[in-house]
Amino acid sequence: MKKRQQPKERQQPALPGPVLRRPEAMAFTGLRTTQFDDYVRDGILPQPIKITPGGRTCVWLRSELEAYIAERVKARDAKQKVQAD
Repeated sequence: MKKRQQPKERQQPALPGPVLRRPEAMAFTGLRTTQFDDYVRDGILPQPIKITPGGRTCVWLRSELEAYIAERVKARDAKQKVQAD
């Protein structure tokens, strides 16, 4: 009788942080549907990650959306500093 081999333990890749589905990503950025879609299409917001083979289920990395918002804050602060001078 053959001994059954135990499956090798798969190493899980480290997640780069939490992911957000489309409604959560829109709420996080404060954008409505059309503007959110336009920003993704135009490369202003990061592209989604397709997590299913057919690509119907997409998520965004929260860290990438946070980076986008941080850039907007920097731009705002730089503009305010120039106006104050």
